[in-house]
Amino acid sequence: MLSDLAWIPNDLYELVRVDGSAGRQFWVGKYPVTNLQYQRFMNAPDYADESLWRSLNIYDHDEQQKSTIGDKAWTWYQKAGGPKRQPSYWRNARFGALRHLFPVVGVTWYEAAAYAAWFSRHWGTFVTNPVGPRAIGFRLPLESEWATAGGGEQGERYPWQGTPLAVADTVTAHANTSEAGLEGTTPVFLYLAGMSVRGIADMSGNVWEWQANWFDNKNHLVALRGGAWTDAEKQARVAARGWNPPTRAWSRDFGFRVLGVETDS
Repeated sequence: MLSDLAWIPNDLYELVRVDGSAGRQFWVGKYPVTNLQYQRFMNAPDYADESLWRSLNIYDHDEQQKSTIGDKAWTWYQKAGGPKRQPSYWRNARFGALRHLFPVVGVTWYEAAAYAAWFSRHWGTFVTNPVGPRAIGFRLPLESEWATAGGGEQGERYPWQGTPLAVADTVTAHANTSEAGLEGTTPVFLYLAGMSVRGIADMSGNVWEWQANWFDNKNHLVALRGGAWTDAEKQARVAARGWNPPTRAWSRDFGFRVLGVETDS
C-alpha cells in the first residue's frame, strides 16, 4: 500500500560502503533499482545518448579482463525501439511502472548496464548519504563483489546469517522465494529481516540481479545472483548462481543494483 501511495523511503538512493579484499572499498546500492528510479532514467535527456550505450563493458568470467560490448548494446537498443523502449512489463499492473517501489523487471543486461553508466553521470543529484571519494564510477557488481556485499558465500549461508552454515532460519520470513507463495515481486524494503550482514536489502529472493561478468568462458551467458520469487529458497543462498543471455528481456524475475568504485578522475 505504501508503494501504491507513492511513498518514497528517504534511503532509496543510499549507498552502503563495503570493505573488500586488499583494503579495497566499493559502494553498493542499498536496494535493487526500482521502477521509480528506472523511470527517471527513461525520462532523462541522455537516455538515448549513443555515447552512453556505446560505453558499456563486460568482464570475463574470471573478473580479470573487461571488453567493450557497447556496439552490440547500441545496436540492440536501436532495434528495440530506441527512446521508445520500455521494460517488457512496464505497463503490467503487477510488475510495471505503477508499482513505484517494486524492483524493475523485464530489462536486458544492456539496459541494466546502461542505467549504471547513466547513474555514474548523475549520482550526485540523488545520493544523500556521505560517500567517500568524489570520483566514483558506477557499474553492475562483479560476482565476487556481490558475494562480499552479501557477507560471503561460505557453506550454505544466506545474506542475513552471520555464520557460514544455514541453520534453523525460516527463509520465508527473510526473503521472497517461491515458498512464500506471493506469486510476484514485492517492494524492495519489505523484507527488513533479510538485510545482509552488511546492511543491504533484498539480496535474497525477489529478483535475480544482473552481474558485470560473463558466467563462463564461452562469453554467451551473463551471470546473475540472488534468486527470485519464482525460485525455491535454495537459489536464494549467497553462493547460488544464475545465467542468461544479455538480450533476455522477457523475465519477470530479473533486476539489478548498482555498484560504485573509485576512479582515477
